[in-house]
Amino acid sequence: MLQVTLHILAALAVSLSAVPFWLICLLMVLVFVSLLRTIRDYRSPSLKQIRKLIHNSEKGWTLFSGDSIFDKAKLLPSTVSTRFCLFMHFEDSKGKRHYLMVPRDKLSFDHYRQLRVLLKVSM
Repeated sequence: MLQVTLHILAALAVSLSAVPFWLICLLMVLVFVSLLRTIRDYRSPSLKQIRKLIHNSEKGWTLFSGDSIFDKAKLLPSTVSTRFCLFMHFEDSKGKRHYLMVPRDKLSFDHYRQLRVLLKVSM
């Protein structure tokens, strides 16, 4: 519901902006397409919400989402590790890509540091 509200606010801001009419139309189409993708992603069950992430030196990465288990997920080289946030990109055994953002304040300092080291070692 929050995302729909944000899309409505974005459409309102675009409609009230002092830009040429063609640009308003283009931006409204982009907001509408974004809203449709958000609704589609919300309705389709997938690994959008990763519940658990496990790394085993023998099996590699495993991603858990509810009842679904995607074994042997591959960490992609586009993964970015910074002091403030981790942007992890995975590819499951079916070839579908999944993305996970881990802000530093979501984990304890030690766990965040360990995860950063693990990412550097496993890439």
